[in-house]
Amino acid sequence: MATVCALIDEIDHGSDESVAATVDRLTAPEHAALLRAVVDELLQLSAAAVHAIAGEPGPDATYMLDLCDAEGVPTDIDRVDPPQRAVIRALLARLAGHEDDVAAQLDMALATADRKDAADVLSTALVWAMDTLSRNDSW
Repeated sequence: MATVCALIDEIDHGSDESVAATVDRLTAPEHAALLRAVVDELLQLSAAAVHAIAGEPGPDATYMLDLCDAEGVPTDIDRVDPPQRAVIRALLARLAGHEDDVAAQLDMALATADRKDAADVLSTALVWAMDTLSRNDSW
């Protein structure tokens, strides 16, 4: 949690260069386990914030995401790059409480990701966490 808090604090208060340096360090091959843990924790924060906003899910809860391209046009999940698709599915699995699926999707998202894909996965998870936390007054 300390790494995630430091990363969010750096984004809020640091320079663009310091944020880029942190992302560069986290996506280095020798930090693969740390990167996976950070992305997992960011997904935990996002899911907890969604549950706090929407209420705890019932046993048959279903979650959906509206996927849009850079221009805001709805897009199909099959058009999303595989690492991004896997992190989307990891968040949905986390929301539904399917922890085995979270682990499998994180493995898919990061196992073969190059540094650019790893940075994209980290950035996506970070944006979701910061956005969902900012929408929840109790955080």
